[in-house]
Amino acid sequence: MGVQDVRSSNLATVLAALVRYPTPPSRADLAHRTGLTRATVSRLVDSLLQSGVLTELDAAAGRAPGRPATPLVLRRGGVVAIGMEVNVSYLSVVAMDLSGEVLAQDIQTGDFLTSEPDPVLGRLGRMGRGVLDRLRDGAVHHAGVTLALPGLVSDSRLIQAPNLGWRDQEPASALDPDGALGPVRLFNEATAAAWSSAHRRPGVPAGPEDFLYLSGEAGIGGCLVSGSRPVEGVHGWAGEIGHLCVDPAGPVCSCGATGCLEAFVGHRYLMEAAGLPATTPTEGLVESARAGSARARDALDIAGRALGRGIAGAVNILDVFNVVVGGDLAVLHPELEAEMHSELDRRTLGPLRVEVETATPGMERLAAARGGALSLLDPITANPAAHLDL
Repeated sequence: MGVQDVRSSNLATVLAALVRYPTPPSRADLAHRTGLTRATVSRLVDSLLQSGVLTELDAAAGRAPGRPATPLVLRRGGVVAIGMEVNVSYLSVVAMDLSGEVLAQDIQTGDFLTSEPDPVLGRLGRMGRGVLDRLRDGAVHHAGVTLALPGLVSDSRLIQAPNLGWRDQEPASALDPDGALGPVRLFNEATAAAWSSAHRRPGVPAGPEDFLYLSGEAGIGGCLVSGSRPVEGVHGWAGEIGHLCVDPAGPVCSCGATGCLEAFVGHRYLMEAAGLPATTPTEGLVESARAGSARARDALDIAGRALGRGIAGAVNILDVFNVVVGGDLAVLHPELEAEMHSELDRRTLGPLRVEVETATPGMERLAAARGGALSLLDPITANPAAHLDL
């Protein structure tokens, strides 16, 4: 290992210790935590200060004699990533820094079901440039941009997004025709949202390391998280649990097949089964069932059983017993829970009970955008020298 390799490794060790420290640490704190000498830590901290990654707080007098220690924190907005999402009912943009603080966000609603891609992507691109322009003066490092889409993606290409009605697209050219945003990385929206559930902030995992994430809107998406990292599969197409067949005699799905999980639990199908307008919000379906609508209650019970069968199949294949549900599924979870667990208890073979919890409430329309930004920032905490000019 050469000198530069050692320095890069030590930089990663120091930054990782800092982002996990419960309070702003001093150089001495970091030396104690990492086992590196104080002189080595001081040199590395100076590099991070000069690059704009860190900043110093006012020195606070401690109990020990001598010069007060100077606390260190990540500089607000020093490293910024942009996460963006197209969903069937909204567009969202999140700007996040290395501390995990959301510096700016924008959400705009609309009906993008079977829409034309260029106008939608152009609108989202303008939202993204507006957010980035508000941050340019303060940001030292721009970590990049992600775009989450509800469909199959491969590198820079969207293969298909059935609920949007999009096929074989190169979204970056319509999103950012003049290149103002920089390189754009594509994600499946459930994979991006899984990043959000797996991490409290860059470099700091949250909850169980291994779980199955499910999101529900017009469609149903999924992602396996292993070791706090989303698993995207060989081609990046893993996790399409919404198109797992739970009843071959079931209704026709937007993908053209019959009996997909999405055809029982997707928003449009649920509203149709409940006898409600397609524009009814998810909360409206819940209110209708609680008010005594037998049709709404039946639709939710059927959806709960279908969801239980789908999750049970995934659990038996993947050997993962923690499940996190987000989006509309988080709202519906209390209404689906009894029938869902009835199926899970009957169909899972392992001795452990499947634990299902909801994603952070209030984040439904920001989860994928936030997760996309996290996916760009998390590697920086693990290896800052590979991503920043240090």
